[in-house]
Amino acid sequence: MRVKQISIKNVLGAHDVQISPGKITRIDGQNGSGKTSIVEGIGSALGRGSIANLQTVGGGKPEVVLVLDDDGTEFQVRKSGAKTTVSSNDFQLSKPAAWIAGIHDGELSNPIAFLTADPRKRVDMLTKSIDIPYDPNGIMSKTGIEFNDLISVGSESPIEILDALRKKYFESRTDLNRSFKEKSTFAQEQRKAAGEPIDIETARKNHEVLTEKITAGESIIADAMRGIEEKYASNIQELDAQESAEVDKIRQLFSEKRLTVVETKSEEKECIGVRSSELERMRGELDSIRRDISDAEKYDTVIKIADKYAREAEKLKETSDGRTTVIEKIDAYKVELLKEIPIEGLEIADGDILVNGVKFDQLNTAQRLRIAVAVAVMRESRNKLPLIWVDGAEALDSQNYADMIAMIEKSGIQAVVARVTDGELKVVTE
Repeated sequence: MRVKQISIKNVLGAHDVQISPGKITRIDGQNGSGKTSIVEGIGSALGRGSIANLQTVGGGKPEVVLVLDDDGTEFQVRKSGAKTTVSSNDFQLSKPAAWIAGIHDGELSNPIAFLTADPRKRVDMLTKSIDIPYDPNGIMSKTGIEFNDLISVGSESPIEILDALRKKYFESRTDLNRSFKEKSTFAQEQRKAAGEPIDIETARKNHEVLTEKITAGESIIADAMRGIEEKYASNIQELDAQESAEVDKIRQLFSEKRLTVVETKSEEKECIGVRSSELERMRGELDSIRRDISDAEKYDTVIKIADKYAREAEKLKETSDGRTTVIEKIDAYKVELLKEIPIEGLEIADGDILVNGVKFDQLNTAQRLRIAVAVAVMRESRNKLPLIWVDGAEALDSQNYADMIAMIEKSGIQAVVARVTDGELKVVTE
């Protein structure tokens, strides 16, 4: 089906315009010459609003009539104010709006609608223009995404699903990598703080041997001291008794003997003192061994904690690597789904359209218009009445304008293209 005739009366700057459109109809002229009026009139006739408020100042009732040819059968679509009628061979259809909607989806017929939409709506327009069927099994097999993750998105648009799940997996991977880094760092710090490893079994054996030696030594010393006391106690008592009997006579003699006994006692005690010093040294060594055992036990505990965190970190890394694999598969599948779009470098990410990594709204006007036209061509190619209308084509330089026209010509879709030029209104059909 194609548009055979266009008649526009009293619509803003278009007082009485008659056009027999070809594949491409170019409408050129200066501002205020009626270009936009023609474009808006066509759109209103095909269900894109009323023309009741578009009446020419001082003119009659606004009206748009489109004659459509469907393999020899003609249909007349008439838009008068807010009312639309469709007739064929003097037979008027009872549901004109539904009939028009069945032959023409006008949402993207005007690329300006794509340009002015918010990012989320623009993504929706793009994904609908690609006409990718919702295939949950295909998505899961291509990406490794689990079913519960798939249904959690709440959408049936494959691109939106992949975009949302990529964001989810990316955020999850970020959290995993952060936890991996924290646990790995903690494990390294614990190992460093633990110091050099201590042979705890050897330390415990040394502790046991030395404890036995100290116990035996203490017993020997105690027995020796008791023997010394017993050995000299009776001698001292006997001498004291003799001294008492012959105090005046032999005081000096016994005093010297007593001193000798005391000195001998001191000397033997000094010998015992040497052995006591050795025991003290051994006790100090025992304390050192006890500290070694305690340090070894602490080291063992710290290393076990470090190993636990290291194992957890490794599991986190494995999970993170799995997320990376899914993200890479999602990216590859998105590229596969979007490959039919004739725009190099286009992708959908974080709910927005990007071209070579640049967000759509940050592209220059010419780039955005070319993309909008390409999307409109893809969308309209599925309609029974494939028709697009472009207003504002002056934003394109001569090369981009020529490329856009070539793109439309190649698609075989009818198009009405308006742009600002010098001079009066001029309509050229091809």
